[in-house]
Amino acid sequence: NIRAVYLVKRDLDRIIKDFSKNKSEYDWMLPAIMGDESRLKKAAKMVQVKSEYLYKEAKKYNLKIFNTDTNFGQKLRDAQNYLLR
Repeated sequence: NIRAVYLVKRDLDRIIKDFSKNKSEYDWMLPAIMGDESRLKKAAKMVQVKSEYLYKEAKKYNLKIFNTDTNFGQKLRDAQNYLLR
């Protein structure tokens, strides 16, 4: 069996706030947006728009969705547990 999950972020203000807190060296977008408020907001909007699309499509096909706006670490563990069961 193949399983997939969809991780989404829908709250624009929280996305912006979380981007600002991110310090991960593995984040491919971070170097391009940090220190540039306009780019940060555009990147956050892109994440929100893509997430809304994924949310709508996943709902339509009854696919598993995890909204990571809050409790990010726990939502990742929940997704992992779903995939491994």
